[in-house]
Amino acid sequence: MAITAYQKPQILSPAYNNQIFTALSNQIAIADFKYVVTVTINGVANVKEYLQRPDGWLVVDVKEWVQNFIQHYFNPQLSLASPIEIATNKSVEVLVNIKEFYSGVMHTGVNYTYTAFDASLTESAFRNYDYQNYLFNTVAGNLFLSKTIDTITPDNRLTLNRDMYLHFINTNIDNILIQLIRNNTFIGTVTIATIPSGAITNPIYAMRINSAMFTATAPQVGDIISVRFRNSTTTIAFIQRPIVELCTKYTDNILYYLDRDGNILFFHFDKISKNNYTKKTNKVTLNADRLNTTTGAYGANSWDREDHIVNTAIESTILLNTDWITETQSRQLNDLWSSPQVWLHNGTELLPVTITNNGYEEIKSENEPLFQYNVIVNTGVVETRQRGI
Repeated sequence: MAITAYQKPQILSPAYNNQIFTALSNQIAIADFKYVVTVTINGVANVKEYLQRPDGWLVVDVKEWVQNFIQHYFNPQLSLASPIEIATNKSVEVLVNIKEFYSGVMHTGVNYTYTAFDASLTESAFRNYDYQNYLFNTVAGNLFLSKTIDTITPDNRLTLNRDMYLHFINTNIDNILIQLIRNNTFIGTVTIATIPSGAITNPIYAMRINSAMFTATAPQVGDIISVRFRNSTTTIAFIQRPIVELCTKYTDNILYYLDRDGNILFFHFDKISKNNYTKKTNKVTLNADRLNTTTGAYGANSWDREDHIVNTAIESTILLNTDWITETQSRQLNDLWSSPQVWLHNGTELLPVTITNNGYEEIKSENEPLFQYNVIVNTGVVETRQRGI
């Protein structure tokens, strides 16, 4: 009576990629033998029975169970006074138990616990996946779910009163300093004295960075925001971004989007933007002739309608354009185009949108030295007009 698990997911695994277990029992010759797999997430257990393959092995992918518990955490109202929290259900703890059933009895099996997080890697990236790249600075320089201080901002132009979000899995950070620098002098500090405790292994932390978090001295263009991740008084890593003002005669629209690694990234679309409206109508046709019960006349006036609009629905889309971008940015924006979660900040409010471009063209600088990128976004809002009948 023995069952051995062979292949297992890494202890930190992307939730939207395969999470395959292979196992083999030495009791497969018994007539009523079967494998019983229990997957427990957030205290909820799912049990499924599997007959052995012709070769006796069990091969099971638990991805479909796991991804149902993942949430695309996004909290643009995170307090700027204490701008860190655990991103709820952005990572979940998974317990997989594989047992063997035979001779009418369930027998003790093997357990394996790991953490699945909100990521969906390409097949190529997943083949080379190493979970240590996703822990804060375990692999030197990989800080924010595999992103470095450079790649965490495909667009590094941080503007006044606009958000930047950082996500990470803590290793040995116990405090964070967010500082405003002007002329090489620290003029404002927001201190995160302690890191919140997580209920699971490898929780994902979310931070919101915004110039408005500094209240003692009003931030201005040219200042630098510095975020220092520390253990006691030792700085483990830090990221700095200058506050800039975009030179544009158009509205500075920012698209925030969920990338494949689970980060929320942003990109400025600060050139020409156009609103387009599509009208859909429902109508009925009624005879325009009417009986005048006073005169007895039957007919219609020249202005009477036969076609009557029951309702008019107006759907709006917005064409957005970037400034000139690099080949690297063109490659990174593929993630924006394919993202399932995108938000538009138009300078006033944050709106959920959907990118409607059917294709994406990744441009190489040797073919085209100067290029821009445009997208069409649908706000998902349908306005209706009064009935015409």
